Amino acid sequence: MTKKTRGVGLILYGDPGIGKTGLALQFPKPARIISCNETGAQDLIDAGEVEEDMVDDVEANHWKDLLDLVKSSTDVSTLIIDSLSGVAQFMQADILYKVYNNQTDAFGSFSQGWRIEGIVWAEELEERLTYLRSKGVNIILIGHKRMEVSKNVVAEDYKSAHLDMEKWPRGVFTKWAQAVLFMTMDFETRATKLWKGKVTESKVKEGLDEVVDRVIYTQNHPSHDAKNRLSLPPVIDMGRSAAEAYNNLVTQFPTKIKSTLIKEESNG
Repeated sequence: MTKKTRGVGLILYGDPGIGKTGLALQFPKPARIISCNETGAQDLIDAGEVEEDMVDDVEANHWKDLLDLVKSSTDVSTLIIDSLSGVAQFMQADILYKVYNNQTDAFGSFSQGWRIEGIVWAEELEERLTYLRSKGVNIILIGHKRMEVSKNVVAEDYKSAHLDMEKWPRGVFTKWAQAVLFMTMDFETRATKLWKGKVTESKVKEGLDEVVDRVIYTQNHPSHDAKNRLSLPPVIDMGRSAAEAYNNLVTQFPTKIKSTLIKEESNG
């Protein structure tokens, strides 16, 4: 018996309206998208940009609801959760009710709720996602961007873009993911660096055409958080459509993963 290829596990996050949901919905069909306080998928369906008969758009209303929907998603090719901000809201409400008797002060004391229980709750969801991946389901988690102050031991602290979720549960999902991809508009960010006592400058983007508007950053940088265990180039041009963005991304994947995605997409 041929062993089923494991699905991919990605996190897409970035600017509002940049195309995160559209890109996720390009992955192999049939797909299920679990909307957690988001309307992105339904907006695309209403606009006729998504094949409605190939996408099961379901809404989760609370933490247990989300877990049950994930558990029942064994018969799809791709599972999308939109967004991790909504997941965090469900998680917090469930922790508050079950552990803190809805006492928000106790939950927030020394970040106790997120620092202790938040990791446990996140791991429960992560275990279910890992199981689905082992069955060949592609998992795409979508998140918003928020700016956080990053510590700098050699100069002033600076702000950078991170996935919008408290750092303790966020760490569970970013560790799980093969890649954390930051999607944004093309910009000329420059980061000051010290190299052998001299101040130098380096651009985030290299070699992009002047007409490019949207890009995916795959590696950590002072301007943003990212992760890359797929040997992706530092910057990927998203092009002018979700289909073009998908093609540009997937063709950069390792051969084993790329061939599976392209083959399944062509059959989809």
